[in-house]
Amino acid sequence: MTEHQPLFLRRRNRYVPVYAACLIYASLILYFLFQGGKTSFMLLVMATILGCYWLLGARNGIRKVTGARTFGSGANLSFSVGSSIPVHLEVRVPGWFPIPYIVVKDGVSRFGKPIRIHETVVSLDASRCAVVEYQIALHQRGSYQFIETSCQTRDLFGLFMQEGRFLEKQEIHVLPQTITIASWPASPYWRNMHHHDQVKSIHRRESTQMSGIREYVPGDRLSRIHWNATARTGELKSKQYEFEGIPRLIIALDCAAEAYASEEQFELAVSVAASLAEYGRKNKRQVNVVGIHSGLTIWSSDAVRAETRPYRKWLASVHLYSTQRNKSDESAWISSWMSHSELQRGGIVAWVGGEENLRQLSAATLLSQYGFFGNCFGVSDQTSGPTTNNQAQLARKGFDYIFVPELNQLPVRLGGQK
Repeated sequence: MTEHQPLFLRRRNRYVPVYAACLIYASLILYFLFQGGKTSFMLLVMATILGCYWLLGARNGIRKVTGARTFGSGANLSFSVGSSIPVHLEVRVPGWFPIPYIVVKDGVSRFGKPIRIHETVVSLDASRCAVVEYQIALHQRGSYQFIETSCQTRDLFGLFMQEGRFLEKQEIHVLPQTITIASWPASPYWRNMHHHDQVKSIHRRESTQMSGIREYVPGDRLSRIHWNATARTGELKSKQYEFEGIPRLIIALDCAAEAYASEEQFELAVSVAASLAEYGRKNKRQVNVVGIHSGLTIWSSDAVRAETRPYRKWLASVHLYSTQRNKSDESAWISSWMSHSELQRGGIVAWVGGEENLRQLSAATLLSQYGFFGNCFGVSDQTSGPTTNNQAQLARKGFDYIFVPELNQLPVRLGGQK
């Protein structure tokens, strides 16, 4: 029996020993009825005992197997690319039926496709338990799920195969590979923009640090009223907060399949976006991460700063989306962008996408209409760089084009040192 056979053939081959055993037992009954004698009786008794043994094994054997699995440190579910995770699997078989050995198959799948299958042979101890330990090497970013564990064995004569399965739903999130960015100097295109100071003043926002008390202005929220000062003076007083000097950093990851030539380019784009977010987080900047496809997936600055579990899961599981080329849909995301409470305050945009595609220029045009500026990162596994025409078009929109052929080139292309 091979794995390349159709499913119905494999199922039919599996029951061939059962059909043969039934045929032999029926022949022994007929032999005893028509022939009689001690020989036929002994053969029938022996066949009956074997039949009872096989039936008990089919009902009370390995089919009721259970198990428990632990991996890694037990609490951390997120790992980096290249990690090797130890897995501890404990198998329990209830009952008393003797089992000579167990073939245990366990492993993980990535985006629904099994990629790591570990197979080993174990035997039960006195408490009818067996322990399997192995390592899983994680070489790709993604969300990994443990597959259904299969336990197979055969009877003492090696004729009939018995199988039990159990599923313990567990996930492993492998975060994208990142690189340390020492510095990110301001682009010359930003410094030379005639409206740069105006945009910066518009995008300034108040921090959470209170700098003093001021007179109440009609329209102030109740949360801004300083009740202690109001009680002392008898007049409404409001809290005054300091303004943030550094604008917000908005990292937009293009998740449209048409923006990339291959899956490898998209993986590089995810690594670039994650590295930029890590740079902003370590420098205590307000950072938003946005995934752009047919809609928007927006992560707040609090989620990025705390690296919450949903945010890490999204970094591990984000994938390409197939979008239809529709001009009305290409600009639909900007309305959701501007309706978000944090994004509408403005900031510096880092658009990460494929090399020189129309979506970059379209996005830069839309964002510039609302006063946004920043960088467009074009990732590619080719050594050829961007064209001068594409750079000039993006520069007129206030966006500097940065070509990233490899992740280790990102700090150099940003103008800093690794």
